[in-house]
Order: sequence, then structure tokens, then C-alpha cells
Amino acid sequence: MAHSPIEVIQGDILSHDWFDADLIYLNAIFSPEFLEQVADLSSNLKKGARLIVQFKTLPERAHLLLFASIEVTMSWGLGRVFYYKTI
Repeated sequence: MAHSPIEVIQGDILSHDWFDADLIYLNAIFSPEFLEQVADLSSNLKKGARLIVQFKTLPERAHLLLFASIEVTMSWGLGRVFYYKTI
């Protein structure tokens, strides 16, 4: 099985072209308006792309399926992580 290169980009998700990504991690300590923008923009992702969102859920969208939610032990305590895929 061939492996694809991994590229890690740290920065403002609204100012990067991330629509060819297979996996997006988002530490969602942002405003509801920001999360609305991310949810809308995620419609540009290919089918089957995954989003891992820490702390908050994304607003509901027809193209996003929340398929898991788990509580994870962090260094400072418990935090919830939400797993989405594009459909």
C-alpha cells in the first residue's frame, strides 16, 4: 500500500486552501459565527473527508455526518472530541 505525504498546516483555516484535505483537525474554541463559516466551507471537501473537532460541535449541514463523539482525558481535564465525515 502506497503512503501519501502528510502536510501539517497551522494557521487560520479561513485563509488557507484546505479543500483537497483528507483529514482536518480543528480546536474549536471559536465563536459560533466562525464555526458556521467552517461548516459552510466544508461543503467544498471531497466526499469521505474527515473532520476532528475538539470541544464544540459544528453547526448541522446536509453534507456533514457526525459519526462519533468521545470524551478524552487532556492534561487539564476531560474534553469532548467530535468526528465528522463529508457525505
